[in-house]
Amino acid sequence: MSEKNEYRLKMPERETYIRFSMSDNICELNTLEPKWIRHMDKLCAKHPEEFKCVKRDTRYNYAVYEFSKKFVTVRAPRKTKPLTEERKLKLRQAANEYWERKRAAAQANN
Repeated sequence: MSEKNEYRLKMPERETYIRFSMSDNICELNTLEPKWIRHMDKLCAKHPEEFKCVKRDTRYNYAVYEFSKKFVTVRAPRKTKPLTEERKLKLRQAANEYWERKRAAAQANN
């Protein structure tokens, strides 16, 4: 077995955490999650002055990133209004019209 496969972590073992303190403006994101690593790598490539990868361990697929605390937000859950029957009917009609136009265009192209 290769060294990379030997240390494959299970889903519960992959964690991501964001750490910052009141004393400085720097935030640190530590992750074992491939999705977050891809996301942060894209940010580092697009905005190298704002986001930096400071440590990477390919053996465990682990990475540490630094960025300003101003990019960290915590939001309240979205308030969603339940759909009224009238609104549901309008949405259903709009969807049906859309698919009818799409079918007609497909048949016209054939």
